Parts: sequence; structure tokens; C-alpha cells
Amino acid sequence: MNAIKQLQKIGLTKHEAVAYLFVLQQGSVTATSCAKGINAPRTTIYRLLSGLVKNKFLIELKTAPVRFQAELPSVAIPRSISFTTKELNRFSKSAINVSETLLHKDSHTRIDILTGKDEFFKTYCSMAPFAKKEICIISIGEPIPDEIKLVNRDALNKGVSIKFIVHKFDKENEMLLKSYVRMGYKVRHFPDWGYHLVLFDDQKGILSVNNPRRTEERTSMVIYSVDMIHALCMFFETVWGKGKVI
Repeated sequence: MNAIKQLQKIGLTKHEAVAYLFVLQQGSVTATSCAKGINAPRTTIYRLLSGLVKNKFLIELKTAPVRFQAELPSVAIPRSISFTTKELNRFSKSAINVSETLLHKDSHTRIDILTGKDEFFKTYCSMAPFAKKEICIISIGEPIPDEIKLVNRDALNKGVSIKFIVHKFDKENEMLLKSYVRMGYKVRHFPDWGYHLVLFDDQKGILSVNNPRRTEERTSMVIYSVDMIHALCMFFETVWGKGKVI
């Protein structure tokens, strides 16, 4: 259905788009009726509907049982984009405050702020060649530019381990992720969304948050604080332990 593809272009997953269109057609639904209507597992339907509420596509009605009502597309889409933009602005301000605080505490700490997807990729390509042991990545699980593939290939050829946690793993990207495994990446899936993390040898890293509707819109912190990177490495290993091997 063309409507599903259009909703995916503004950041909804396929399942979210299907659920939103179903609720829109029905007027309002319970979680149970929605699960039956779109043939979704009951164990995941609440998370799916809650995500659509958070992103301003649905309204949760205070009824018993709880029902969900769809916002009209002309209202939902602009409101959702506005909400995401505010979240990105809030993150940017927070990132700047954290950076300034750390710089004040420790003259050896440096954090650079980047904006945009291209700057993120360019910085990755400049830092990856200096990795000696390990590159740890958390990302969406979508195709990457050729220049990223080349620096990763060179790193693998030098004996550097690449551990890759992907947020998304479905039929759309299954072949892509399996090709990464064949290249030598260690890949695991842990469902999440909205941020990227790259760590180089427990020394440097990039933490980034993106607009889920337009992934090219992102704000990143390039982190040179060993203590902060150590904390992020501990976080990575926790998620890695929970991830499903691909």
C-alpha cells in the first residue's frame, strides 16, 4: 500500500504505519482488537501503540478497557515532526551543557559538537583508521556509505574487531546484516531507536541522536574523555550481552 511507504518515509516503521492506518480506519480500537486486526502479537502491540501515542499519531483515551484513537494525518504528521524537532533541540542544548561542564572540570577533556549525517560519517572515517583493537557500534542497521565500508574493511584486515549492535532486524535488512557478518563483523540485534554510538579502543567515541523521521538530521558529540568513554563502554557491553546474535 502506497500510504504505508509514505509513512515509512517520515520515520514510522512498517508495523507502526500499518497500525496507525488500521486505527485511522476504525476510529478507535482496544489493544486486543488492534492486534487481531493487523495480525500482530499481543506481547508487542502495547509497545507499538504506546510508541504511536508518544510520537503524536494516536491518542490514548481514558476508558475501560483503554482505547486508542487516531489523529488525522493533517494534524498528526506536522505535530509529530514538531515534537521530534523540539526533542533534538533539547538534546543539543543538553549536549552543549555537558560539554562545557566537562571542559571546565578537566582540561584534558574535549567534546566537539557535530550536526548532520555527513559530518558524522566524515568524523567516523577520520577516527576509525587509528583503532588498534576494537570498534564498537550501535546503529539502526541500514546501508552505510562506501567510504565507511572501506575504512571498516581496512580495520578488519589489521585485526581490529568490529562489534555491531543494530536496532532494526527484519526482512528489509536481513540480507544486508548477513553480508556484514560475512565480511567479519560481529553483529547482534537489540531493538531500540533514535541514537548511534561508536567507540574506538576505550579512548574516543561518537554519541549521536537522530530525527527518527529524517535520519540525516542528527546532532553528535565527539567525545575525547577517557572516563566518559569508559562509562559508555560499560553501557555497550550491557546491551551487547542482551542482543541476539545474527
